[in-house]
Amino acid sequence: MPPRRCKRAPTFSVAASPGVTPRERTRPVKQTRSYFDSEGIVTYVVYGIASSAITAITEKVLINGYLLVRLEQLGWQPRRALVLSLALRSNYHIYYGIGVFLTIPFGYYVTRSFQKHRRLNRPIAAHFLYDAVLTTIAVLSA
Repeated sequence: MPPRRCKRAPTFSVAASPGVTPRERTRPVKQTRSYFDSEGIVTYVVYGIASSAITAITEKVLINGYLLVRLEQLGWQPRRALVLSLALRSNYHIYYGIGVFLTIPFGYYVTRSFQKHRRLNRPIAAHFLYDAVLTTIAVLSA
């Protein structure tokens, strides 16, 4: 069986297109959208809010929903599990710089809320609102 040969797809250029004048060929292409117009800002805000929701759900399900429940099953005291979750939470927010210390009271609040009520909706809502507000402020002030 002979080897198959790939055929190249035909290419078209603006210069070869019928009805295009030489002046139109040399004109620069006009940008139709800037990232700083109202559509770009709305896009960034929507992406920021979606990212805030995904982050809140992921972090709370992994740290509160899995880690704290598993540590309780292993016989850990609630206070020790709280300290471990705060250390872990601070560790993956270390890129905040000095702002990492602001995650400790927030982490304490959401962890104790989960330990008391055994529900993830409050910690997820609090984390989502916190991230969504900060992201929106950051986008609008840029």
